[in-house]
Amino acid sequence: MASEHVATLAASGALSSLNSAAPAPAAVPASAAPALRIFKGSNETTLATIEHPISIPQEIGTLFQEGMYLPMHLFTRANLRLITENRSTMMKKHRIGNGNTSLLDFGHPSLGKETDLNLVLWMESWANYLLFLETRAEPSVQARWRHHHTALCAKEERDYAFPAILAFDMAERRAYNEQQFTHEDTPWNLRFLTEMAKYRDFEFNRRLQDFSRRDAAHVPRERVASSSTSTSRFAPYGRDRTQPFSAGKPRSSATGSCLICGRPGHYARDCNQKTTAGHRPVVARFEKNLPHVLVGARDDKLQFCIGFNVGGPDKCRPGTHGTNVKHACSICGDHSHHAGNCSVTA
Repeated sequence: MASEHVATLAASGALSSLNSAAPAPAAVPASAAPALRIFKGSNETTLATIEHPISIPQEIGTLFQEGMYLPMHLFTRANLRLITENRSTMMKKHRIGNGNTSLLDFGHPSLGKETDLNLVLWMESWANYLLFLETRAEPSVQARWRHHHTALCAKEERDYAFPAILAFDMAERRAYNEQQFTHEDTPWNLRFLTEMAKYRDFEFNRRLQDFSRRDAAHVPRERVASSSTSTSRFAPYGRDRTQPFSAGKPRSSATGSCLICGRPGHYARDCNQKTTAGHRPVVARFEKNLPHVLVGARDDKLQFCIGFNVGGPDKCRPGTHGTNVKHACSICGDHSHHAGNCSVTA
């Protein structure tokens, strides 16, 4: 019966209509492929903002608006955060025009001093200062100061003479704050070289004072009799001696013997003798650009340690100089003694 019923439906076309009305099985969707990861420039941020988002407090902007010089130490990340969190306690009244205005006290002890910046903090501050200039200076002025900073960072003196770099940077920004002026490489470099010369003179005098302080603690040798003559002499560094070419004493008061010629009465930096007190050619000379050593009279590569010649090995601190600087007598060149024990002094 069932087969006859199916045959009847097939003959009448009802079976095909039933089959066509039946829903088709759903297609199995293909698995979705993961989106390809792409590094996008729009997702980038500055390295500084990863740890501490940089926000320049409005108090710094107010200082700028009033024409005040902005010390670079205000722009360290630590100080920017400190100003933001403690602004109410860091204000100071300034007399501007006919009235008093409360402004940020950039001399507040908590902020430190601009002159105390080290190289790392100075570079960090400059990065934030350039961000500040983006809202306070035209693009050409921003480029001017970016060039100034980049040029200073490229100086080879940056690592060993950073105080000079900092002093020059401060002077340039102070002058610009008082009167804006264009950047020209040649005058800029001349001003930089002038600052470096000041720094070298300062370091030269500081080293001399260091030698003076060491010598003040040195017990002088007593008057000794010369073995070669019937006269007697003081040892090279007498009781009232400060040191062989001290900047702190008048040159006319020089005592002891010169580290170059061995004669008394003048300092090594003033020595113009061609022979020693023993009538031998001098082996060393003083070079202003190398104040911590005496240079060979005939060979610039030969250098004598001043500390050693002032008072022996104990006067030379470890690490003060390289192996190219010799511990040898600067009067006769002998390695067996220092200038204070040289027999050719007058």
